[in-house]
Amino acid sequence: MRLLVLALMTSGCATLGGLRTAPLDAGTATIYAEPLVAVEGAARNAVDAAGLDLAEVSQVDSSTWMLLASSGLSFTGGYGALVGVVAQELAPDAVAVRIVTKKRLATDLTARTDWDLDIVSYRNRRLGGKRYAVPSLQIGQVVRVNGATIGANRGRVVLVTDSILSLGTAGTTAQAIRAAAIDSLWVRGQGHAGTGSLVGSVIGLGAGFAIASRCDNSLTGPNCRYVTVALSTAAGAFIGAAIGAAVPHWRLRLP
Repeated sequence: MRLLVLALMTSGCATLGGLRTAPLDAGTATIYAEPLVAVEGAARNAVDAAGLDLAEVSQVDSSTWMLLASSGLSFTGGYGALVGVVAQELAPDAVAVRIVTKKRLATDLTARTDWDLDIVSYRNRRLGGKRYAVPSLQIGQVVRVNGATIGANRGRVVLVTDSILSLGTAGTTAQAIRAAAIDSLWVRGQGHAGTGSLVGSVIGLGAGFAIASRCDNSLTGPNCRYVTVALSTAAGAFIGAAIGAAVPHWRLRLP
């Protein structure tokens, strides 16, 4: 039984080796009109600024660089995640960048999987701010934009070009916004599942001790207190993670 449980757990584990051998075209590409060396350097700085540990930098071939990084074990980030960044030159001054994130443990509910938002944000600022911040958005992302002439707007991206951002909300017609009019841009990322899980487990632990004090071992068995505390803590962690995941986390992309 122990071997079976271990096998099930490890079968869902991600490794740097797995990212290293993943297809180079995995993930959505963002195109930069910059030299490969500039984009690769900006990607390194972005990985570091995002708080990830850079594990490996390698040149796959004359036109492709790969960066592998990881986030560590933490109370709010679970077992962490592995991140792969591939910069591939398509033509002189035209580089495609793709980012892939994998949980270390597939069943980990608290691990962040949206490190690409931070990496893209820092990289865009380094390479030219507004020039890349809007075009790098993906269809379906929820964003907030503000500007002196457009006011405050929020919606889901339905169309994006170099000069136009079109946002839609339920029951309304999509609104086209000129990229040049945008002064600040925020993208909604993953919720706070890790923090919610931590808070929930603490509350569940306290509730478990309170309930366990009422256990009558003569009726429910000698392990009543232990089982009650364990189940209450687990339930609190699960409920807290669910609530935390529902709370949006906004990340600044511009300025």
